[in-house]
Amino acid sequence: MEGNVKENWQFWRPVVLKVLSYTEAIAMSEEQLANVNKSIDVQISKDRAEQRKVASLSKCKCK
Repeated sequence: MEGNVKENWQFWRPVVLKVLSYTEAIAMSEEQLANVNKSIDVQISKDRAEQRKVASLSKCKCK
């Protein structure tokens, strides 16, 4: 089963991350799923950038 999930990660990733339900994901084309995954990547990048910004501000000894 693990191999099946890895082979179909583009399908399962939005489901696991609770971005889509299984029913929504199964109704989508491969292109639509690819776009959902790209959107997830963009959001993760933005979240990481914000976390780095907050971390650097918390280290600042500025007053």
